[in-house]
Amino acid sequence: MLRPTAPLPPPRKLKERLTSPPALGALAVGYVFWLASLRPTLLPRPAVMQGALSALCLTVGYGVGGVLVGWGVWLSRRQGWSGPTAAVRRAGRWALLVLGVLGVVVGVPVWLAWQNQQRELVNMPTVGVGDVVTMLVVTVLVGLLLFFVFGRLFAAMWSRVDYALCSLWSPVVARVMLGALLISFLGTVFNTVVVDFVYHRLEASYAEGDDTTAAGVEQPTSTHVTGGPGSLAPWDTLGLEGRTWVGGASTVEQIQEFVGPGLPVTEPVRAYAGLQSEPDVSKRADLAVAELERTGGFQRKVLFVATATGSGFVNAVMSSALEYQWAGDSAIVSMQYSYLPSWIAFLVGRDKAIEAGQALQTAVYKKWSALPEGSRPRLVTFGESLGSMGSEPTFRQSTAQKSVDDATSRADSVLWVGPTNNNEIWSQVVDDRTKGSPVWKAEFGDGTQVNFANSYDEIPAQRDGVSRIQYLQHASDPVGWWNWYIAWRPPAWVTDRPHGPDVPQRPVGWFPFVTWICTSADLIQGFGAPAGHGHNYNDAWAHALAGVSAPPGWTDARTEALQQAMLELHGLGGN
Repeated sequence: MLRPTAPLPPPRKLKERLTSPPALGALAVGYVFWLASLRPTLLPRPAVMQGALSALCLTVGYGVGGVLVGWGVWLSRRQGWSGPTAAVRRAGRWALLVLGVLGVVVGVPVWLAWQNQQRELVNMPTVGVGDVVTMLVVTVLVGLLLFFVFGRLFAAMWSRVDYALCSLWSPVVARVMLGALLISFLGTVFNTVVVDFVYHRLEASYAEGDDTTAAGVEQPTSTHVTGGPGSLAPWDTLGLEGRTWVGGASTVEQIQEFVGPGLPVTEPVRAYAGLQSEPDVSKRADLAVAELERTGGFQRKVLFVATATGSGFVNAVMSSALEYQWAGDSAIVSMQYSYLPSWIAFLVGRDKAIEAGQALQTAVYKKWSALPEGSRPRLVTFGESLGSMGSEPTFRQSTAQKSVDDATSRADSVLWVGPTNNNEIWSQVVDDRTKGSPVWKAEFGDGTQVNFANSYDEIPAQRDGVSRIQYLQHASDPVGWWNWYIAWRPPAWVTDRPHGPDVPQRPVGWFPFVTWICTSADLIQGFGAPAGHGHNYNDAWAHALAGVSAPPGWTDARTEALQQAMLELHGLGGN
């Protein structure tokens, strides 16, 4: 059983392997993978990206086909079948060629139609014939690079190791060992190269950039903002994103212009602590709360506890909108937990986001709950994207209902925007949603404690005395729908029908490996999507705040005016 059953032919030489025609069966599988890559997923893709993805899917499909064909040949030979005749192989090549040409002739125009249909849904410019040509050229060039430089070189190395092992043991045992060896090799490469080398060097690189200050950002002169006179956290310790955020606090003059002449306006509070302000996360949270207390944040009408994303980013549009909404009688507190941007921190630094979110939430709540009940500010828990993921574990309990109860009992409102697929409470609530409600528009309980909105016009008005968790999540936001499992099983955002309002209905489907590859590319596209789609929520901040922190007497007209003011202030353009 462990011994080789018969002598094996030696592996082909590298030159022969590089110049030999592709295997017919493997190429057929690769062709199917290529066709599957043309189907839309969550967001439209530029022609160059589509070409590169299609080439990658073709190569992956060819590799999968090669493995399947290899096993099929081995099994058939054990049964005494010598394989197809030369005539059958020749006919197969011609059939594949005809089908391939037919697939390009039919599939590419269909891809163009699908692309433009999807682009209309997310308010993006349509594409034309020139993009089709670009896509095909990139597919061919990248496909040749992947096929010859990586695919065949890897196959050559694989066959030599396979030959060596099969010379010692039976093919079954040898190939099981070869698979285990490959997994071990990839794991070692990931840990030593990706984690130890890339991660630490990226962190060191971004740490250097964290000492810089963005152009146009100046140190605050207000005592109500961290970094200004009397600040407990020095200006030069706040990090790049921290300095940008506190330096952009709304001025009295800006707020006065929005609320109108003669109405009272005060200086808003922004409290912050950077990684260099205090290395220990608990002490950093205490420092942020001390800054909140020094700047008068606990005496304001509303207090936002904002878990930052990545390198300490707090959304500037949301912050300005809150300050305008409350005529400056507001406070926001946050702190930094990483030097890395959000997309890297999401992959390798999630624990830091959770640790920081729990430390800050706990420290603020401890101080806030000790205040006399009649003199406390309205407390709102806030997190966007990775910040929402870091914010949720503070309240997570054994069931969705208990988690929701805990969150709503310890805050007057909760606003979680663009949640990730790793959000703990989001996952509980979505898994426990009302039967029949789609994953992109989950319904929970009677709807009073949790609301899911796909756009700003689905956010209900705030109800006095009722604490609610408000999720804002676009159906086309890949940050919420991406996970590893898509590679081998259909996700709910594909199987739940109908699809979300900005996701195509019929062409979207699932295909092994391909859907995961394309959705991974959607993650890159999501951050640059037009407002109201993907991971861009800049058209919704005024409406979101109206749903969780509206002052007494606030009207829909004021919400629209506030949104327009934010568009002009931050140069976002129209909706």
